[in-house]
Amino acid sequence: MSVVEGIPVVRVRFINYLSGVKYPPEGTVGAVVDTGYQGFAAVPLEIFRALKLGRDEVRRLVLADGRVISSQGGYATLAVGDYEVDGLVETYEGLSEVLIGSDALRRARLSVNYCLGAVTVERC
Repeated sequence: MSVVEGIPVVRVRFINYLSGVKYPPEGTVGAVVDTGYQGFAAVPLEIFRALKLGRDEVRRLVLADGRVISSQGGYATLAVGDYEVDGLVETYEGLSEVLIGSDALRRARLSVNYCLGAVTVERC
């Protein structure tokens, strides 16, 4: 986990225990820590489909540029190292990166050390 061009990035894995699917199947994927995003996690449509998530909820989101969009979401587990938490994983048109929001970090200690370029996530 590191700071990339001033942005905290963590290595994560998503698990849909109902279907037995993990993304990625092996290893982890980089996710931007977005504390301005009040949701749990947002992923590009291809990851959402790979996880075989249902469209359990539809939400309206206000993006940083002021646009209002609709998202579709299904429930999955997010794993960051030994820290695992369940929540609504959303997708919306045009999303090209994995985002981890403040809802996913409510029960975690997030430490960002810009001096060393390091990010840690630990259970409270």
